[in-house]
Amino acid sequence: MMNAKTGLDEKHRKLVDLLSLEGALDDIQMIYDIGEKAVGTPEETEAAHLTKRKFEEAGLKNTRLEPYPAICRTYKSSELEILSPVRKKVPCKCGACSPRTPEDGITAHIIDAGFGTIDDLERLKSRGINAKDNILLIERNDRITLWPNVPVHQANEYGATAVVFTSVVEEHTALKTDVIPNASIPVLFIPYIEAQKIRDLLRKGKVKATLKNIVEVNERGVSYNVIGELPGSKFPDQIVALTAHHDSWFGAANDNASGIAALIDIAKVLAKNYKPARTIRFISFGGEESGTNDFFYWLVGSNAYVKQHAEELKRIVADINFDCFAYGSKCTISATPEMTSLLKELIDEVGVGVFYDVISLPSTAVDSWSFVRAGIPALNFGDAEEYSKIYHTDYDIPALINRDLVKHTMHIALLLTLKLDSSELLPYDFSPISEKLLNDITARRKSVENIIDVRKTLNQAATLRTLAEEFTQQKISTLAQKLSESVISSINASQQDTCYMLNRNLINTTMDTWAFHETWMVPYYLDMLITVKRTVAALKGDNIDLALSTLKGLTTMSWGVNVSLNVYEKILAMTKSSRHSVLVIDLMPELNSLQEKLRMGNRKIDGDISSIEKKYATLKSQIEEKFKDINDSLSNSASELLKSICKLLRASET
Repeated sequence: MMNAKTGLDEKHRKLVDLLSLEGALDDIQMIYDIGEKAVGTPEETEAAHLTKRKFEEAGLKNTRLEPYPAICRTYKSSELEILSPVRKKVPCKCGACSPRTPEDGITAHIIDAGFGTIDDLERLKSRGINAKDNILLIERNDRITLWPNVPVHQANEYGATAVVFTSVVEEHTALKTDVIPNASIPVLFIPYIEAQKIRDLLRKGKVKATLKNIVEVNERGVSYNVIGELPGSKFPDQIVALTAHHDSWFGAANDNASGIAALIDIAKVLAKNYKPARTIRFISFGGEESGTNDFFYWLVGSNAYVKQHAEELKRIVADINFDCFAYGSKCTISATPEMTSLLKELIDEVGVGVFYDVISLPSTAVDSWSFVRAGIPALNFGDAEEYSKIYHTDYDIPALINRDLVKHTMHIALLLTLKLDSSELLPYDFSPISEKLLNDITARRKSVENIIDVRKTLNQAATLRTLAEEFTQQKISTLAQKLSESVISSINASQQDTCYMLNRNLINTTMDTWAFHETWMVPYYLDMLITVKRTVAALKGDNIDLALSTLKGLTTMSWGVNVSLNVYEKILAMTKSSRHSVLVIDLMPELNSLQEKLRMGNRKIDGDISSIEKKYATLKSQIEEKFKDINDSLSNSASELLKSICKLLRASET
């Protein structure tokens, strides 16, 4: 018996029953017990070999290790010792990618520097407290200073010798680490409760300490991706990829021993009990957490894989990734939009909707993003917001794994794999992406009508939505029919081309704005145009206060107002030289100029208005070019869907 919507039958359900929760939990514990698996270390290599052995034991074919270059760091020891007014050692963890200290460490006074903003440091200076030659205790807050390397560079500019991070939003007794790309001075992390003890001492007087980070760096290191597969019997050249990463900070039961365990246990069931039509490939990546000196330091293994396998990328039907799905009360599934309808139907059919939130946009933070950037449909079973409290900490332990999430996620992922493999016509649905585009542009149409013409985009999005709905209905109506292999091949090729065109042009796969977390590019671009236009109007109306408020509201400004212009420009230079292109509307010089003039009572702002207008014109031109690409992709996608509908109709008639 088969479900008309998802096409699941009893054979699929029986395979789900063969999944072993206890086996997955054992595998999580085994991978966790290796300990921290920083890229290129013996422990990460051990995890790679263990995963390969497990793939072989499961029965996968063509198992292998694929090496790739990575910058590898061995974190030998870290130490923070209070010397006065008391003597005690503080639990600490080296910031990932932190520079090393001398063997005998750095001895200096600790200063509570708030969030490490320029205002915090200037306030200290006004009280006669200088950051120079001292260790700064900084409360990390990404809403204020974006990534942790931002306040580190600000601290370095003020002459600090090192930074000690803590954060109130994390588990208060947890040890944490995080990556500080291009860190300019040594960095440690300490538990929040320990930071509070230091603050108690600082209220009574000076606190002197020694800080040590002993790190060995291998600029020419090697890491490994692990691959195993089940060759397809009917469409062997088409690939369903299941992926996760085996490197980690700490033992990391959730991030990401759980993901590797899911790969292993799904592989066991399929290898012993199923003959796939398409090739099902299992990939464990190294270097997800770090592995370059790039400002965008993550996803190094999956990025290497995509480069090494460039010739076969268009043959990948989908990437199903696992990363941090096993902690908390819910799992968030972030997916390219054409995958979301099928996901929701599977979750509803199994009856586990209470455990999942499906988001119709991919995440830039996980390995599936490397596939999205290549135009491949992809999704990630990932963390809910609750996990942020223990993210990259020693609290990420097997005892805190949510067994229901492990069980249900493996069930849904296996059913999804089976559906993608067994459907002769690939089960993509293009309605969500066209609907999202229509909603977002319609909501902004009045605000942008004098800025950019979006009528063509709206019309084409409406046409695509109509065709997408018709295409889905035609696929459902032909489920019971025998289609020729040439028709199947042609329609699937059209679907994959449509995925490529839409994902590459509607999802921000180049990360070409400063807001790298903004993967849905259309509303972000329109909102930038609206905001800058309002700024110019406010300035011309002599409403400088409103203009300043509007400027500060830009994503490109929100963190930049909290650091010096030198640090802001340094961070921008790093992003522009990274492996992702970055387009930034850089209005910080104008914002600083306006603030200074307002402070001095100077109302001569014609030059500032002219500068902002020039940058606005450049931004507008760039976004108009983007919309041309969007319109082309919508038009071509509609054409592909129309041709596919006609082929299905002809097949039905015969």
